[in-house]
Order: sequence, then C-alpha cells, then structure tokens
Amino acid sequence: MWVSSWGDGAVKIVADSIVRKIDTQSIPALGTTGAGSPLFTVTGSVVADLDGRLWFASYLTTSRMLSRLDDDTTFTYFQNGYTSGESRFTSVAIDRFGTKWLANSESMKKSATGLYYFNENMTLPGTQGTGGWGHVSQSTGLSDNIVLSIAVDLEGDVWVGTDLGVTIFNEPSDPRIRRSTSFPLREQTIQTIAVDALNNKWAGTKEGVFVVSPDGAQLLDQYTVANTNGKLLANDVRSIAIDHKNGIAYFGTEMGLNVLSIAAVQTSRTLERLALGPSPFVLPSTDPLTIRNLVPNATIKILQVNGVLVAEFAAQGGGRAFWDGRNASGDLVSSGTYLIVAFSDNGEQVTTGKVAVIRR
Repeated sequence: MWVSSWGDGAVKIVADSIVRKIDTQSIPALGTTGAGSPLFTVTGSVVADLDGRLWFASYLTTSRMLSRLDDDTTFTYFQNGYTSGESRFTSVAIDRFGTKWLANSESMKKSATGLYYFNENMTLPGTQGTGGWGHVSQSTGLSDNIVLSIAVDLEGDVWVGTDLGVTIFNEPSDPRIRRSTSFPLREQTIQTIAVDALNNKWAGTKEGVFVVSPDGAQLLDQYTVANTNGKLLANDVRSIAIDHKNGIAYFGTEMGLNVLSIAAVQTSRTLERLALGPSPFVLPSTDPLTIRNLVPNATIKILQVNGVLVAEFAAQGGGRAFWDGRNASGDLVSSGTYLIVAFSDNGEQVTTGKVAVIRR
C-alpha cells in the first residue's frame, strides 16, 4: 500500500512498516516549486497500470513532470507536452487503454484550466503533436474547469468530477467525442467518485453522498446528516472507498470516518458453494437471508424440498442476493427446510444450498 502526503512525499507500507519512501532526497525532480523548501514534496494518488508500474500524480514539481516508477529503483518522467505551465496534479486514474487522466486540487480554483490526459504510446487522436498529451476544458465540453476527482467504471467509461457536476467520457479511446453527464449530480461539487460492484457511482459532495445508476441517469440514494439522523458525521464528504468483497463503503468527512454496509459485493468467477445466513432463518425478520458467492447476473430460486417453486428473483447485490422469506404471493413462508438454487444467466453454472426456516 502506498500513502501520499502534502509535503513529505509518499511511502510504501507493508505489514504496518514503511519499506520505501519517495521524496526529493531520492527523486530530486519531485520537489515542489515555490514551497519555500527544496525538500517539500507533494505527491498525489499512486496508481498501478496493467504492467504493474506505478504512476505518481505530481503537484508543481520542479521539472513539471508526471512520474512513473518502472521497478524498485528506476523512475521515468513525462513532461506535459500540451502546456509546459501545468503540473498541478493531485490524482490520476488509468483506463483500459492505458491513458492517464489527471485531476487537480480544489485550492486551484482561480487558476483551474480543465482536464488533462496522457498516453505515452500516443495512440489517442489529436495527441501526436503533443507527445501523447490532451486537454479538455469547459469551452470544449467539460462541466467545469475545476477538476476534483476521476474514476473509471466497470464498463470502461471515465467519470470526471468537477465543481459543477460530472462529465462522462463514454469513448475514452477518443476523448473528443461521446460525452454525457449525470442529471442528478448537476451543479454539485463532486469531490470524490467511487464505483461499486454493480457499477453504481457514489459521489461525495459538499451536500452529502449521492448514489446514481450505472449510466448516471437515476438517483438511487442520498445520504445526508439530516436523513441519516446524524449517522453521517458531516455533509462535506471528501473521500469514498468501497470494500467490494465485503460490501462496505467508507466515507471520509471533515468530522471523521463513516462506515456503511451496502448491498453490492464483488461477484465470483464460478458458482461453487453458496454461503447462506442467518441460519436458521427466523421469521418474521427485519433482516433478509443473504446468499453469497454468486456469479454476475445470477438468478435465485427458492424451492420446497419436494421441488415446488416458492420464489424466483435476480441477485440484487452483484455477488450476493437477499430473500425476505416470502413466497411469490408476498406471504411469509412456513417453517421448514428450503432449497436455494443459484444459476448463471446462460444456465451453464448451477449450485445449491439449503436453509432452515423457523416461523414464529
């Protein structure tokens, strides 16, 4: 795990110990200009590409470069070929084409110049004369020049969070075409974007957390201090991280950290043994039966032991599904043992489990 700082570089942590530090003493080119100290090093996010190389977003470096760590000792630097005057980057995201998308910080509002992207292979249209660099601003279709966050979703679309909503690049192989936006997020300050296992987007704003559908068209949920009765510590949500395996969202706010259990979890590659709980399943219950270890787009059938179909539904949480203990008519089922059958969307994978139901 890499941890970045504002002024002291970045460190690699393994088993609670710092095993590597990146700063101006090891990499002089990372020094920040105008900081009053040649040792002041601001490193933004650290992201690995498909080849395992690490990319460092740099803020006002002395050489105005994007940095790549090729192995334990070798750095490669890339100067902004679009404009030599812009190197105020605080985060980077990498899409499936290997393009690096760069965001700046909120402190730059007066001098914000828009979104920059870079592909060292110079495969993006219109970037051959700039060394692989490209640029989009508000005048050429960006929601706003203040770019605060970037995320690549499960379909490969690039979501760019700005001070006035999001711009979605639906065809990142050519950033000049096919852009869209999210109506529910219009005019919001999108400080952070996270993507869950169902490809829903979680946007941290100054007015709480917005959850929108995969295409951004529908508002699925919203969390504020008011509608959570104070469980959300503050509406100003600066960062969001999602544990896809366990279905947990973490919200970083100005008042501290919030933790929320969410429905979406990562899917399995193959249908093997189902994990069911609680068992026994006592009805009535405010908590559903959770069915885990599912493949994408799985369907669930609930059967009596004699084979009679009780209920059938699609998995609601990507890698897991939920049963409320009711049959197809909406009535709670009787006590007994029930078979849980899960199968893939093409019908080629099937697995079963069983649960004891106690009706009180």
